[in-house]
Amino acid sequence: MIQNLWNNTKIYCGNHDRPVEMVLKQGPKSIFYACPEYGKRYQGERGCPNRISVDAVEKVLNHISCKLEEAGNNTLLDLTNYTFTLNGIKCTVIKHRYGAMSLSIINQKAFIR
Repeated sequence: MIQNLWNNTKIYCGNHDRPVEMVLKQGPKSIFYACPEYGKRYQGERGCPNRISVDAVEKVLNHISCKLEEAGNNTLLDLTNYTFTLNGIKCTVIKHRYGAMSLSIINQKAFIR
């Protein structure tokens, strides 16, 4: 895995017009990333159900790490706008510059009711 990929990556909810940074929340069994609107209710409306486990984020980052390693050390690969789906999680690299990365995440399973 690419060194410092976790530290240099921000996770955003892709379920809004503009990306909203996801926050860590403590669940009954584990920690997960959730949209700040997760679980909120507004006058009978539902909040945003988008959430992703830390294990799933690790798999996403591992996929990206493999992509970067394939390019080799001599190539400066810019993954901006790279989109992929991994186990029902749609990921888009919003921005990738100088080792810093912003990811838009939509967990499609979270929207199934």
